[in-house]
Amino acid sequence: LEDTVLVLVADHYAYGYGDQNYIKNYKNTTNEYLLQNVPFIIWNSTLEHKEIDTIMDTADILPTLLNMLGITYNPNYYIGTDVFSDNHEEFVYFSSDSFYDGETFYDGNVIDSSKINYINETISKIREKRDLNNKMIISDYFK
Repeated sequence: LEDTVLVLVADHYAYGYGDQNYIKNYKNTTNEYLLQNVPFIIWNSTLEHKEIDTIMDTADILPTLLNMLGITYNPNYYIGTDVFSDNHEEFVYFSSDSFYDGETFYDGNVIDSSKINYINETISKIREKRDLNNKMIISDYFK
């Protein structure tokens, strides 16, 4: 049991199968992107219970687990980051260049003009991650 690690995370957005009004009321939003908030749970009999409230993407899961398990890896091979590292950027992004950072949800409409530079910088990071991901897949980089 002490050598067992359980990792629980929803892989797909399955709320569409349930009562939409209940889910939207429960999540307190009608925004389809913001409904996609799911827990990520790591359990081991030797880990001390700790709740961490941070924004992360599914791409962050593997680097986080590799770090927690003490496995040496090259972070440059991943578009996600270890959520415990200093370089973890707390935002999730979607294929439409929309993103959410826990405070700001950007969906193409600039509501606060003081955030234009931040929004443009974040979109650049998103496009860079997406471009890197596509290049790795298309080129079969790891073959």
